[in-house]
Amino acid sequence: MKTFLLLVAFIVLVRADQKSIVVPKCPATPAFPTAPQSGLLRLTPFVNDSGNALAKYRTAASVCHDGVSLRIFYRVSDPAVYNPLSGCNTALYDYDAVETFLAIDDESGKVSKKYLEVEILDFSGQLQDCNATGIKHKASIIRGGYQAALEIPFSNIYRASGVEPSNKLPKLLGNFFRIEVDKKGPIEYSCWSSTFAEPACFHKPAYFRKIRLQQ
Repeated sequence: MKTFLLLVAFIVLVRADQKSIVVPKCPATPAFPTAPQSGLLRLTPFVNDSGNALAKYRTAASVCHDGVSLRIFYRVSDPAVYNPLSGCNTALYDYDAVETFLAIDDESGKVSKKYLEVEILDFSGQLQDCNATGIKHKASIIRGGYQAALEIPFSNIYRASGVEPSNKLPKLLGNFFRIEVDKKGPIEYSCWSSTFAEPACFHKPAYFRKIRLQQ
């Protein structure tokens, strides 16, 4: 019991370092990369949405930017990937998937009411919104789980946030989530920044964290 308590305290201290992050520039690449590269910022380990324990299975997420878009890479440990869906605008949130929430930070201190949500399946790279969004995406099965990559233009974040675009690098707010479906047990909801909601709810912009972009 003492070891467990010490472990939890350590996790809290590590996570406190990422109440805000500075996202580095992406390495120069000729094409959209579908796997993490060196030099990216790795987010702290995902915890369950209640914020009281690490997620059962590991989710490694890393980020960078190229001056016009934010890139997010997910590498997910999952011994039994399960997502039978296909097609547009299906209920991705009922099966294995990762989600990204982003908003423009106007630094007013007010909670964002408008934000961008992007969900991606574990194997097909299907976006929930099948319209021409300009968001690049790719997902695939790998040994021990799956991986997913997103390249989200800042213009999409401005539009979703209802904010006029700027020529400067935007100041962002955001959160990152995972849905893990165990056919023999309950669904696990995990995230970078816990929303402390019961039942689990990702739509809690008050818990978005500051995301700044390296010049």
